[in-house]
Amino acid sequence: MGHDVNRGSEYHRIRHIVYHKLSMFELSVLSSIVKSMKTVPRRVKKRLIWFFPFSASYLLMDWAINENERSHRKNPKDFENDV
Repeated sequence: MGHDVNRGSEYHRIRHIVYHKLSMFELSVLSSIVKSMKTVPRRVKKRLIWFFPFSASYLLMDWAINENERSHRKNPKDFENDV
């Protein structure tokens, strides 16, 4: 129930921001940074899963809008003989 003083490097997550706190007894300052950098590929992979479907949907909608605008244009050759 109480707080353990010798837990090593601690982290606190507040509104999707991770704050790292090093223990005064920890010898390697970079160890917590290395530990957190090991999760970077997993986090990037998690974001890429959502990136490709949304980018494909965007490209499809962009093509559809441009094709719709192109097909609704008037052909100037149809109006050459108008007075």
